[in-house]
Amino acid sequence: FEVEGGGPLPAVLKGRFNAYLPEGFRILEIWHLPEDAKSVAAQVAAAKYRIEIPFFFSYMEATMDFFGQEHIITEKTSKKTKRSEKVNIRPQIISLKPLLVNDNIIMLTSMLHCGSLSNLNPELMLRCFYQCSGKAYDRGAIRIERVALLGWGEDELLPLEYLQGAGGSANP
Repeated sequence: FEVEGGGPLPAVLKGRFNAYLPEGFRILEIWHLPEDAKSVAAQVAAAKYRIEIPFFFSYMEATMDFFGQEHIITEKTSKKTKRSEKVNIRPQIISLKPLLVNDNIIMLTSMLHCGSLSNLNPELMLRCFYQCSGKAYDRGAIRIERVALLGWGEDELLPLEYLQGAGGSANP
């Protein structure tokens, strides 16, 4: 797609959107989906997060204890009924790994279910992690950054931009 006198449509749209976004926000890429493709929202199955938490000595044991549980029961408010209910969030946690540790912080990576079929807020997962480790949860001392949205390739979760570029589809 070309815009008369302006170049390819994705590049033109990117420039126009970026001109109006607040400081610190930028559109990095725009893709054109084939007409027969599922919407991007329908393709999202998981999200990858980079999480920074304050250092504590027993972090490795706490991570193994937390991720090793078969059931992680917590209260979650249902969007449909607006009522609080007990749910097992363990099946929604795909991975939780320490990535970097120094005297001040522990950087974790985590992949969690994200999408219309199943969704886990990373803050809810962290609250449960802190409860399991016996540490006080302080949201102000934690940094959560979503670094990728993932969808199903043939038989694995892949970044959406790869699926778009490779012509993949979302097949759960």
